[in-house]
Amino acid sequence: MKNLSFKLLLICIFFNIAQINYAQTTADGTFRLRQTAEKSIKINSNTKAANFLRASAILSELKPLISKVGFQVFNFENKNYEYKEGLFLKQGQFCKIFVEQEAIDKLKKAPLTYASEVSKNFDEIIYPLVAKWFGTPQIPTELNLPDNDIYIFLTTIKGQFSEGYVAGYFDHRDLETKTGNRKPVLFMNLTGNESDNTNLKTNAFYRTLVHEFQHLTNYTLRKALNMPEQERWLDEGYSMFAEYIYSGCVGDDTKKIPPAPHLEKYLNEPNIDIVNNSETAWFKEPDLYKQYGGSFMFVAYLVEKYGGDSDILQQFFLKELVKKRDPGIAGIEHMLICLDKSFSNLLFDFNLALTVDDPCANNGLWCFRNKLESFGESGKLIPIGNIKGMQTDKICVLPSSFKDLSDIGTEYSAYMVQPIEIPVFEGQNIVVLKPKEQSIEP
Repeated sequence: MKNLSFKLLLICIFFNIAQINYAQTTADGTFRLRQTAEKSIKINSNTKAANFLRASAILSELKPLISKVGFQVFNFENKNYEYKEGLFLKQGQFCKIFVEQEAIDKLKKAPLTYASEVSKNFDEIIYPLVAKWFGTPQIPTELNLPDNDIYIFLTTIKGQFSEGYVAGYFDHRDLETKTGNRKPVLFMNLTGNESDNTNLKTNAFYRTLVHEFQHLTNYTLRKALNMPEQERWLDEGYSMFAEYIYSGCVGDDTKKIPPAPHLEKYLNEPNIDIVNNSETAWFKEPDLYKQYGGSFMFVAYLVEKYGGDSDILQQFFLKELVKKRDPGIAGIEHMLICLDKSFSNLLFDFNLALTVDDPCANNGLWCFRNKLESFGESGKLIPIGNIKGMQTDKICVLPSSFKDLSDIGTEYSAYMVQPIEIPVFEGQNIVVLKPKEQSIEP
């Protein structure tokens, strides 16, 4: 049954193609800035610094430790842009490395050595990895850049929030012709980030770098195709998944490390709406890390169950999903349209995989395959066992809210499903699951 569904999905994908042309906790940078930009924070384009900034964007000949390029860096404390000079360090195959002139002393190694390590990691691991799984970034031709290199600016990013510091960010304004830096930039914070051990799977610097590069790639791909930007919950799920697969490419083995503490926070208390895009959910605790963890887990489930049994097939599946014109739920439903799968049913199956963890139920859709191998110690939290104290031996409370219960049937294999109102959930209708032979006692 699963193989038949997968084959139908592949046929559907090809049909659509024919029709369409961790050391410290970190705070969100990219979407916090995007939200701020929507509130009309203006960039002063008339200053001498800004003029130098734009002229420097078309430099084609850069000399290490000599050439300087201007960058506008966002200050998350006062919500304004600041001008900083970047000293050129290294030209890579896919990147250019710069360091803030006044922050060189924060480097843990000699500047050129440090830049060579960053460049090697980005060129040999991060760039090819993101290209395989999500697509190749499309840099706007109207920027008139000499190449499609990604600028990596090692700097100090001001801003400390209750959930942590800003480890890095991508600013979509940098790809506009009249604002920003007029070049694709990944801003990496030298304060709080550990990047001296490039072989460490939990290295916060490089996990942040691949996370932000996915954001940049996703944004440029959709912009090039004249599509609306991806919804935050799914875009963050992609970036957390990018961190996850990156960890399998470094170190002494291919073991992947899930995002921490995000995944465990979600599995310990998963009573959230994972498709929530609000500032309340994403910009502060207690929900922030749970939102990241839930989005990651959902993408991991989607890739495992519908992406096929090999990396090549899963990469193909995810790249096609990224390019769906409709963002969020609509794009996912369109991807699975040939399977007649609504998002409500998909979300239901996802929650059953977390709650029941039964490999024999519903053709394997109600479990995670090799959960301990895939998620390590976090995998031991599946099936989830503590949703505000409402799970017992007789009933399971599904963690996510459902938009439309009418799409969900009343009987599944050896289980039954029933909406029930539980006061601890503030009167919301919560879906509970029970074995057929048991009865529900509200």
